Amino acid sequence: MIAFVNPEKIAMGGGVSTAGDFMLEAVRPRADGLTTMVPKGTTEIVIASLGNDAGQVGAATMAFRGGLTAVAV
Repeated sequence: MIAFVNPEKIAMGGGVSTAGDFMLEAVRPRADGLTTMVPKGTTEIVIASLGNDAGQVGAATMAFRGGLTAVAV
């Protein structure tokens, strides 16, 4: 994702966010090691401020803004 999108920041949310600094300490060097197309260390990796609720809040926001529609199954 870093190579193709070159994001300024990646926020890790959901259940993995409960690991906090333990997870960040493992992910940051691994991401830098795998980054080849952009300068290493330019993408900030953080824990989402909404933590485990990030997915639900994002989905509710999309629905509120009309970005989600019901699909008949």
